[in-house]
Amino acid sequence: MNDTEFLEIINYINNKYHERVPSPIRAIVKGKIKKIENLQLNELPFSLRRCTVEELVIIVQEGMRRGIVKL
Repeated sequence: MNDTEFLEIINYINNKYHERVPSPIRAIVKGKIKKIENLQLNELPFSLRRCTVEELVIIVQEGMRRGIVKL
């Protein structure tokens, strides 16, 4: 991935995060993001490492719909 693609993804995430999330919620989300920052990639299950972003989004959406995702 080149720098342009990297920055495009970061800008997209930043824009979505800031335009739709109220500031009190942002504070809570920042605490959850710390857990993501500390993830060790080699400890992730193989199924998670090999799924695409699209599949991950669908899995999370379905888990939320079923009430089994604990964020």
